[in-house]
Amino acid sequence: MRRRPESVARAERALWPEALDSTVAYNPASRAEILVFTVALAEVASLDEAGLKAELRIKSADVGSVQRVRERLVQLLLDNYRAASADCAEMQPFCLVADTPSALADAARAALAQVPAPYAGWLPNAQRFHRLYAGELVRLAALFPRVSS
Repeated sequence: MRRRPESVARAERALWPEALDSTVAYNPASRAEILVFTVALAEVASLDEAGLKAELRIKSADVGSVQRVRERLVQLLLDNYRAASADCAEMQPFCLVADTPSALADAARAALAQVPAPYAGWLPNAQRFHRLYAGELVRLAALFPRVSS
């Protein structure tokens, strides 16, 4: 019998405290989501083989495949963060300086540790969503190191 995921990643976009009715309004939301996903991916993708097996409830894990997927994703996250930050002005939420994937991860951890009050209702749901989503991506990478189609 196939094991099913215990939870399904579900984002509640209505928890975002601002209207998403323009690019200027959309970019802070993009930056925030990228920061949360960056932290979630770092947590699950940095596990060793035993940790991956336990966390993802799988019998075997291809750690090399997980690292290759993680490297591609963190570069994509950095590129997208830069694009969403092009219009950053001083004191805007989630505007951080990050030139490398590791700098983005460090900045993300620091920013999420002190989220401005208006975003406090959004953060727990976003963290849960991105943790489940990152876990599923890493699970697929761990189980299926080669693309079959």
